[in-house]
Amino acid sequence: MIPAPPIPVIPTADPTPQAGPRPRSGRLALALLTAVAVVAASAAVGVATAPDRIRSPTAWDPRVRDLVAFVESARGLSFKRPVPVYFLSPAEYRRASAGGDPATPTASDRRDAKREAGQLRALGLVEGDVDLIGAGREVADSGTLAFYSPDEKVVNVRGTKMSVSLRVTLAHELTHALQDQNLNLRLDGLTSEQYTAARAVIEGDAVATEDAYVAQLGHDDQQAYDKESTQASSDSKSELDQADVPDVMSTLFGLPYALGRWFVGVIDARSGSDSPDLSRIDPVFARMPRTTAEVFNPLTYLDHVRVATVTAPPVVGPAGVSSARFHGTEFSGTDRDGEVLGAGFLFVMLSERIDAATAMQVVDGWRGDAYRAAEGRSRDGKPVVCVSARIRQKDDSSGASLRAALEDWATALPSEAGASVAGSGKDATFRTCDPGVGVKTGLPDRAGDALIYPVARDQIAAGQIQGGATPATALCIGTAVVSELTLAELQSDEASDELSRKVDGLFSAASASC
Repeated sequence: MIPAPPIPVIPTADPTPQAGPRPRSGRLALALLTAVAVVAASAAVGVATAPDRIRSPTAWDPRVRDLVAFVESARGLSFKRPVPVYFLSPAEYRRASAGGDPATPTASDRRDAKREAGQLRALGLVEGDVDLIGAGREVADSGTLAFYSPDEKVVNVRGTKMSVSLRVTLAHELTHALQDQNLNLRLDGLTSEQYTAARAVIEGDAVATEDAYVAQLGHDDQQAYDKESTQASSDSKSELDQADVPDVMSTLFGLPYALGRWFVGVIDARSGSDSPDLSRIDPVFARMPRTTAEVFNPLTYLDHVRVATVTAPPVVGPAGVSSARFHGTEFSGTDRDGEVLGAGFLFVMLSERIDAATAMQVVDGWRGDAYRAAEGRSRDGKPVVCVSARIRQKDDSSGASLRAALEDWATALPSEAGASVAGSGKDATFRTCDPGVGVKTGLPDRAGDALIYPVARDQIAAGQIQGGATPATALCIGTAVVSELTLAELQSDEASDELSRKVDGLFSAASASC
């Protein structure tokens, strides 16, 4: 993977690149989704382990030569120079994935993390007293096998055993090295929304290369990969559960992989060729998507849909906090307009509490948003974090649909959050506050699984485009089909006769209506 920035889960501006690996499981079992590690700002970036020094090898490590040849062939590009590949002990790898020896969080770090946790509780995404700093570090390390650091120009690998899973992962990471040497990977100076959108292309390209590598494996290797990947996913989930990492962090961490893979698939399919050609994604590196809406629904990118400039509504305190007293320290972009939740984050927020297909459909209408967060004090002197946002939709109809979805979302939050929804025309606004660490929110932890809806929609669309449909028609068909399927049906490994008949009927109906 390309390193993720040390940003809070709620998007903020100007992330600084930070080393971090990709999820270990190559199987898109869709417990996936933007980079989230809340690490100390003083952490080093993408280090190789001391006392090693970065070398400039004249030849590739023999263990990866065949992988290098495959990646060059699959991507239609050539490496300009060999890249160091460091095979590290688990302890060394953990330090590298965290950007060096973890720094002790400062008082400022801890305050920021507590505020972020308050915002996430306000949005119904976590509950209780969450250690975001520790959780972020755990996500960066747990369940990963390797990562490429574009700052150090090295691949860091956990362990030395060249298992099938590691070879698959290295095909992914070497793709990043190839991108770095041939395409534009400059991500500095971007907002977190722009960074996540661009990173979805970068990761989607690497996942597509990885998939191509898996597809050419022999039968025995494919079976071994399936077994190793399933076990790795289970081990990673256990590690994250034991570390009390909120599901939303794992979900957001996988967003660029989940959405990016089939964004790349749609771009490739537009050639009309039955043969995949990953080089067709190269022009996108010259015009990267600037919003997660463009990778959430590729038609937004293909049609050059413009994003509206939206002004965030004022933050209003909860019951028990007078407007005169609710003027505490503002943070997370509240000193200026223009900070956005983004379509990707909005989908995660909604799908955690409401029907995933509904969330997908209303997020398709996203054309811009702005949010503010602020901390005030209640009458008894306790700090209270509240969030207010305004979301602009493409038309009045989708504005009404979003307001209805937000009403359902607000109803599903604990009453202590005091969530409310307003707006008219294209706009929807909401206000919500931290219900407190002692309030149980009944957290469903389902947003990660819900990602299968936009991913399956784009996968269907890619196939329809290859069959001659326009992107608009293809995405219409994909949306119509997946919206009528349950999560269990979408996740089914084998389709029963009954499910096959249902899917055939849905395709027929969608083709006629789209």
